[in-house]
Parts: sequence; structure tokens; C-alpha cells
Amino acid sequence: MKNKAPLFALPNLLLYPGAKLPIFFSEPRHLAMLRDMQAKEGTLLACALLKGDWEEDYFDNPEVHPIAGLARFKIPSSFSGDDSIQLLGIGEGRIRIQQILKEGPFPEAEFELLQETEAPEGVSASLRRELLQAISTLADGQAMVDDSATLSWLSDILSLAMPISIERKYEIFAMLDVQKRAESTIAEIAKLKKEHSSFSVLTDNKTNPDLN
Repeated sequence: MKNKAPLFALPNLLLYPGAKLPIFFSEPRHLAMLRDMQAKEGTLLACALLKGDWEEDYFDNPEVHPIAGLARFKIPSSFSGDDSIQLLGIGEGRIRIQQILKEGPFPEAEFELLQETEAPEGVSASLRRELLQAISTLADGQAMVDDSATLSWLSDILSLAMPISIERKYEIFAMLDVQKRAESTIAEIAKLKKEHSSFSVLTDNKTNPDLN
């Protein structure tokens, strides 16, 4: 049986594993999607980044990038089905969208779950220290990062927080090799340090609630 979930796409939506992201649903097709999920007791949603000239086709199933995030939502029983609602999505993992089904009032995605390639232990420890130092600098030493935070998670929160293009953020997000993703994040930080005298300008908290 193929994995399938409703598809929700936005021009700035990159949901990494473990992220908590509030999403506001108001369009009729999105409310129809939630009603369908509620009726089927569904909880999973494929969250994708819109691709290319999405503005022209936004209301007619525009293209999306293939690597996306799988989110888990809990729809409250009080949801009427007609009113706008904000729900909290929890990132479950990265997926590759294999096919988009457009037969109903909203698109659905057939997908495969993706597995990351972990970095070697020694390399991981070194890269993790660099990323933790970057987070500490960004937060003026006030950052509270759990000791169990993985290299993958640290790379994700920093790469998505930086003021770089959404296409570059996607390129890093789509890397399944954790070492390459961390090294790419560190390289972007180095570029931004050269361009700005203050490291505090390196964050874009609008796209990364985990650093707020």
C-alpha cells in the first residue's frame, strides 16, 4: 500500500523533523481538506514548498519541490469545517513526493519516507560544536539547547533561520547526508559573517519559530 496524504503547499514552507509550526487554514480548499481529514480521522499532511512561478497557478495546483516535510496535526472536535482555524503541525520526517493526485477538491501526494545518512561520530561532534557556537552567538549566550539536540536538528534550525534565499534553504533542506547539510549551513554562516559586521543580523526568525 502506498503512502498518501493531503498536500499543503506555501511559498515559504519547509518543515523539518521535530519542528513545531502553527499554520493558519482559511482557503475553501484547505478547509475541505481538513474536513476530509477529520472525517477519516487522518492526522498526516504533506507540507511542500511551492516551485517556480507558482503565483500564476496558485489556485490551480502549482508545482512543488519534491522533497517535503510530513506533518502531524490534531484537528479538534470543535472544528466546524467552515471557519478559519490555526493548527500546530509537528514535523514527522522528510518525504519525497512521487506523484500528486488532483482528482478531488484538494491535491493529495503519494510519497516515500526518507532516511538520513548520519555523519561519522568524530565529524558529527566537531560540526555540532560549531553549530552550537553559532546558536549561542545568535542568542547572545542565552540559547537553551537540549544536550540531546542532534546535528541534523541543529543544521535545520540554523539553515532555515538565516536570511538566504528560499531556494538555497531548500537545497540544504533536501540534503539527506547530515554531514553535507551541516557543512553547507556552516559555509552559509561564514559567507554572512563576511558580509555583515554584526552576527545578530543573520537570523530570519519569521521562518524559524524555534529560534524565537
